[in-house]
Amino acid sequence: MFRRSNYSIDVRIESRDDGIAIIGQVLDSGQAGSGVCDIPVRLMTYKQQTTTNRFGEFQFEVESMEDPGLLFVMSEERDLMISIPVSQVPSFQSPESKGSV
Repeated sequence: MFRRSNYSIDVRIESRDDGIAIIGQVLDSGQAGSGVCDIPVRLMTYKQQTTTNRFGEFQFEVESMEDPGLLFVMSEERDLMISIPVSQVPSFQSPESKGSV
């Protein structure tokens, strides 16, 4: 969970058979339980972009985990950059290895 001014951003990283999923939601604490829709979100290392849905949710799928940096374009004047240090990301087994993560 990341917080900056009125915004809370919940990010979860999951291991999948074909790679890694980065799933999150952007909330505005000034509007109880309200997701922030139509916010561009960029996954910097992979040069991918998506937009939050009407619930403030977003998702990326990547083959491997590198240093993930997320950029949220909150308005034309204000961007919010979140860098998730690799040391804080749980280690993942490769898709071909057996067992639980």
